[in-house]
Amino acid sequence: MAKIETTLKKVLKSAKKKGADAAEVVLTQSSGLSASVREGEVNNLGRGTTQNIIIKVYVDGKSATATAASLDEARVNAAIDGAIHSAKTSTTPNPHSRLAKPGEYATQWDDLDLCDNSDAGLGDLINMATEAEDAALSVPNVTISNGASAGQERTEAYLLTSEGFSGKSTRTMNGFSVSVVAEKGNQKQVAGEGNSAIFVEDLKDPVEVGRKAGEDAAGKLDSVKPKSAKVPVIFSPDMAAGLLGHFAAAIHGDSVSLGQTFLSNSMGKPVFADNINIVNDPTIKRGKGSSPFDDEGLATKKATLIENGVLRKWFLDIESASKLGLKPEGISGPGNLYMLAGDVSPEDLMADIKDGFYVTGLMSQGANTMTGDYSRAASGFWIKDGKIAFPVSQVVIASNMQDMFRNMIPANDFTVDQMRHKGVAAPTVRIPQMSLSGS
Repeated sequence: MAKIETTLKKVLKSAKKKGADAAEVVLTQSSGLSASVREGEVNNLGRGTTQNIIIKVYVDGKSATATAASLDEARVNAAIDGAIHSAKTSTTPNPHSRLAKPGEYATQWDDLDLCDNSDAGLGDLINMATEAEDAALSVPNVTISNGASAGQERTEAYLLTSEGFSGKSTRTMNGFSVSVVAEKGNQKQVAGEGNSAIFVEDLKDPVEVGRKAGEDAAGKLDSVKPKSAKVPVIFSPDMAAGLLGHFAAAIHGDSVSLGQTFLSNSMGKPVFADNINIVNDPTIKRGKGSSPFDDEGLATKKATLIENGVLRKWFLDIESASKLGLKPEGISGPGNLYMLAGDVSPEDLMADIKDGFYVTGLMSQGANTMTGDYSRAASGFWIKDGKIAFPVSQVVIASNMQDMFRNMIPANDFTVDQMRHKGVAAPTVRIPQMSLSGS
């Protein structure tokens, strides 16, 4: 780190010499391997490196950012000059925009075990992709592979500021995916599945993942479009995680400070059902969303956002915290965001449903965090007399997130270990009633 840190400190000194009151520099450099196969044949091998520098300067209460593609001195100087010029010519000072103060920065942090040094080679990547594809193609009615791929990446990130912060984090990411087509008569259905983790040893079995991709594609065959109705809706864990993503957007300080979220006035009030707890914990070892410090150099910490249904925390960076008259706490955005498990199994969650909908796929961008309105195209399975009955497609489900959150029922199929594979995760959840637009 010493050589790069010395170079980045020179960048900060140069920015101040050129007229910046304060400055920060972020350097990310990545290297990776990738392999892809199709129908058993290797069709692409890749090896690459990237480097990117972001320089932010503050001049007379105004700020601006510029980038450089490398640490080449001429490129960096050009970026500094551009940022300073943009800041000086900006017409509106922002009293809320600033670097963290020396006393606010992280000064020490735990080793979160975010770097795998096992170095899987191209042969290992090819094997992972091939095993996943073979398993997917072994499922009845799966006839075509769209390809499978596997890759690994190592990224080093540096953050230095003129206020004295210097931090480095190194992380790896390994993963694979496969996509296939199932056919029956004139029907064609596509599905894909993948898995990723910081450590190769934490990856799921490619055979298991590939088989699921094939079964998902074949399971969509003979899908129907049910009649429009108001029915109970159950979201699979992956789809429920999407609801958590909408919640995260609705509690971001930028939106809150502008009054542009349906949760603007909800601090300290019930937002979810009283048995729901939502946590953000960037300190989980090997967590996919873990980080020792945030983008502004503040120490990350575990935080309960929803406690027994009640909203307790916003996501706040320095600027949005200042706008709201609050102090930043290192909780600037989602990092291992999850909903704790409930008390009932997914099977029990649907056992009393005479007619309902189990959602496994969502399309379109129909979640409005300003109004809370929720309307999205969906696919999945019909629930009949408490059991999965037949595949469903071409429907739209709609409600308001305020009602959805307040009446949500979580199942017991979540464990924190899942955060090794997901940055946002949730158990299966049931919404007692939503409008379903079908035939």
